Amino acid sequence: MSKTTVSRPAIEWQHEYVVIYDSSISKYRKIRTVNEAKALMKQTSCPFARLIAALCVFALTAVQSPHTAADDFLSKLEQEAEQLERHLSSSPFLEEWLSQLLPAIRKSHSVNGMKTDIYHESIRLSIKIEEYFKKQTAS
Repeated sequence: MSKTTVSRPAIEWQHEYVVIYDSSISKYRKIRTVNEAKALMKQTSCPFARLIAALCVFALTAVQSPHTAADDFLSKLEQEAEQLERHLSSSPFLEEWLSQLLPAIRKSHSVNGMKTDIYHESIRLSIKIEEYFKKQTAS
């Protein structure tokens, strides 16, 4: 990951969108939807941006899901996790964050609780991923 400006982190989670620094084009990219996150995964050559976009796919799939039944909601997220595994099989964090996100959603008893847990866990994981890539570029 290339250096970003001193005043801005490489990822910013906002209420309606996520901003990700894409070092392959030296610009920040705004992600509002699952489709935008999936497009970024395909367009960028930056491993950091690709991995954070995948995390956004999962978080936004959860948050924007219309499902109100827990079983339907969980099924949709498991399908999305399988697709992400296929697209990012070589990622250093994929297995770890999926192993943390999927159990996190089973702690809640309501779909709204699950959505909140996924979103919060996604933010926590993105910070960890950002720290990892910062160390890689500093070496």
